[in-house]
Amino acid sequence: AEDSPYGANVHAPGGEDLKRLLDLAQEAGIGWIRIDFIWSWVEPVRGARDYRVYDEIVREARARGVEVYASLVGTPAWATDGPPGIGVPRDVADWRAFVSDSVRRYRGRVKAWGVWNEPNLGRFWSGSRAQYVDVLLRPASGEIRKADPDALVCGPELAHLNGGAGDWYDWLLDVLRRAGTAVDVVTHHVYD
Repeated sequence: AEDSPYGANVHAPGGEDLKRLLDLAQEAGIGWIRIDFIWSWVEPVRGARDYRVYDEIVREARARGVEVYASLVGTPAWATDGPPGIGVPRDVADWRAFVSDSVRRYRGRVKAWGVWNEPNLGRFWSGSRAQYVDVLLRPASGEIRKADPDALVCGPELAHLNGGAGDWYDWLLDVLRRAGTAVDVVTHHVYD
């Protein structure tokens, strides 16, 4: 059978909720799930990574033939001088290490990696466009490609909203001009 190009955003459920959701996705012919792959959940304390939540999601999805798109996001409090979850990583080496370790762990099982959720919205990213490109996107892209050359790098995962500094069009144009070769798939969240 031909693989389904359709997907659903499921965030990061677990246990019976995860199994029920994935069973429904499989029954509906949905071929992909997009999950939030949250750095602060994996590494709440520097150097102590715990992937159990994602091990379960990836295992259960793959058992049903559902592909995984993992959106890397969420700075731990220890890794930023800014707001936890949305702050700019203090040291890009910490971000690189998290990305590299994660992609190596799921090599061949996570087919696509997104770089940050809706960085054009202040509630998801407190940094600038330049910091998104230089601190997040380019370093993550390099680590993903080294750790799993067959995986897709996706971004910039913008929210389709207009106005002010978060205008999606300006962000997209700027990111593609500055780092278009860092992404394999342009991703965009369209809202009415």
